[in-house]
Amino acid sequence: MRFICKGIFCILLVSSCVTAQSDGRSLFERVQPSVVTVISYDETGKVIRQGIGLIVSKEGDCIVHKLLVEGVSRAEVRTSEGQTYAVIKVVARDSLSDMALVSVAMPKEAASPAKVSKAVPKAGDTVAVAILDESSRQRLIEGTVSNIKRYAVWENVEVAVPLPARSLGNPVFNAKGEFIGMVSFQSEGNRNFTAVAGNRLPNMIEEMLKSRSGKRPKSSDKAAGPLSDEEVQRIASGVLRGSAKKRVQPSYPSQAKAYRITGTVVVEVLVDEEGNVIRAKTIRGNYQRPADVTEGEARSVIPFLEKASEGAALKWKFKPTTISGVPVRVIGTITFRFSM
Repeated sequence: MRFICKGIFCILLVSSCVTAQSDGRSLFERVQPSVVTVISYDETGKVIRQGIGLIVSKEGDCIVHKLLVEGVSRAEVRTSEGQTYAVIKVVARDSLSDMALVSVAMPKEAASPAKVSKAVPKAGDTVAVAILDESSRQRLIEGTVSNIKRYAVWENVEVAVPLPARSLGNPVFNAKGEFIGMVSFQSEGNRNFTAVAGNRLPNMIEEMLKSRSGKRPKSSDKAAGPLSDEEVQRIASGVLRGSAKKRVQPSYPSQAKAYRITGTVVVEVLVDEEGNVIRAKTIRGNYQRPADVTEGEARSVIPFLEKASEGAALKWKFKPTTISGVPVRVIGTITFRFSM
C-alpha cells in the first residue's frame, strides 16, 4: 500500500547534524534541553507508543501529539539528561492541530521551556525536526521549506524529509531554535508528513496554560488512572465542546470503491448556537491505494470522498456549546474513515 496526503509537509533529508550557531553551540544543543521523549504504557506496563514532546512552561508543562496520551493507561516524559517524570493529566487540546498540553510532575529546576516563534517560515527557509532514531535517541534532521498552504487557522508548511517510522509528535524549529509547529501525521509508504505551524501558536499555548488548575504537581505525583482528555475544556481555535446527538456516516462513493481507495477525511465544521452544523469543509486527508492503482487514478476519486464526508458532516447534530451559560457558535472537526 502507498499513502497520499492532502496538504503534505514533504522534504529531502539533508543532515542529522545542524550547523553551529553564533554562540558555538549547534542547533541541537540549543533546543535539546526543551525536548523530551514521551513514553506511553498500557495497563500491563507495556510500552505502546513513543514520541517527542516539548517543554513550554517553567512548571514543566509539555506540548505533545494527542495520540501519545489518548487511550493509554499512563505516560511519562524523559528529559535529555535522562530524568523521567510522570504525566499527570491532559490539560487541553487543540482539535485542529492535534497538539495537546499535558501537566508533568517535573521540578522547576528541571524545566527548560522552549522559545516559541510568532513567525511562519517562508519558502527557502531551513527548518529542523526533532525525532527519535532507531535506538530511541533524540536527533534533529533538517530541510528547506518549499511551500506554505493555509488550512483553517493553521499553516501547513511543506518541506522535504522522510521521517523514521517511529516518529510521532515531532516539534519543528526554525534556524534560531524557536518552536514553530508540530508534525501532525505522516504516511507509512513514502514517509511524507504533515506539520502545522502558524503565528497563533504562542497564543494557543498561552490559552492552554491558563486553563490548568493552580496546583502544580510534585515530582512524586503519579497519574491517577488512565489518561484521558474527555473532560478537558477545549479552548483553542473556538472549540467544539458539545457532544454529538446525531451522527451520520458518509456513503462510500462508488468511484473510490472501484479503485479500492481507503483512508480518512478530516472535516472542519462550524456549529451554530443550537448545535446545527452550518458549514463543513475538508481540511486534510490521508489515503491508501492498492499497488495496481496509479496515483493519478487515486487522486481523481479523492474529491468524491471529500464531498461525501462534507455532506455527512452537515447532517450531524450537537448539544449546544455554552460559555458562562450563553450558547455560542464554535468550530470543530469530524474524522471519517473509509475502509473496504
